[in-house]
Amino acid sequence: MIKNIVLDIGNVLCTFDPEGMLQQLFSDNHVQEQLNGIYFASLWDQYDKNTLTKGKMIEIGELQAPE
Repeated sequence: MIKNIVLDIGNVLCTFDPEGMLQQLFSDNHVQEQLNGIYFASLWDQYDKNTLTKGKMIEIGELQAPE
């Protein structure tokens, strides 16, 4: 009897490309670099490990770049 199914979607079922996503969403290179540095350099790892909620991750990011 199967009890659990674990799916690894990152680069398996879908592509994980934060830099490409930021390029599509923001034309300003400075904004792309800033968001990449804030979210994907450190906060994303914590969020991915479930030690940081999405809401808290956004809150921290907003404090680091309020503009």
